[in-house]
Amino acid sequence: KIIKLDTISFRTCLNSTIEVANIYKNYAKYLVASEEVTIGSPADSAIRFINDINITDTPVEYGKKQIQVYKELVSNTCNYSSSNTSDDNYCVDSTYSITDLSKVDDISRELGEFSKDLNSKLSSKYSEYSKLRSNMSQYASDEPAYDMIDLYNLTEVFDKYSDNAKKLRDSIEEAIVYNWTNTNYSHGLSVYFPYNNKAFLSSYSDISTSADYTSLITNFYNM
Repeated sequence: KIIKLDTISFRTCLNSTIEVANIYKNYAKYLVASEEVTIGSPADSAIRFINDINITDTPVEYGKKQIQVYKELVSNTCNYSSSNTSDDNYCVDSTYSITDLSKVDDISRELGEFSKDLNSKLSSKYSEYSKLRSNMSQYASDEPAYDMIDLYNLTEVFDKYSDNAKKLRDSIEEAIVYNWTNTNYSHGLSVYFPYNNKAFLSSYSDISTSADYTSLITNFYNM
């Protein structure tokens, strides 16, 4: 029997993905991670965070304390940017969330049904799909090859093409127990959806949560 960790936590970029969540669901109860590129010194953040935690903290309390430290870092960085306008890049889009990993299988199931709906209309709706996808906000926007987008936002953008879009949104909402962001499109978990190039497409099936989703993005890119 596997004894699960309470929390798997990342202070690195682009780890709050459905793919990462699926990998760790059998080994931990919660995932604390960011959909976006993270800024600042991980070592400095870790020292401040360690000083705040208590042995009695629940996994969610633990995660919120980590996120609070990062929120303060982003706020201080943005304030610095406002008063020192030589570099606007100091103030960046930021996200952090806590995901209940016991809910990942529900997301994967609904993602499969959502993908089937979109795939069934792909041939006739490709130009519409392509336009919608091209206008979606991407994480690590200065490195477009990553092609990471918010999963919940994907269901909003493609809602009219799937009767299962709301079910997928509901399952995401059930899984995300806490979400902090300074964007209007980040809901806690991202997903790979290649549009700019296929850098990771050939190996994606090894980490995909849904064969139907892999089929969708492969067919979309090949078209």
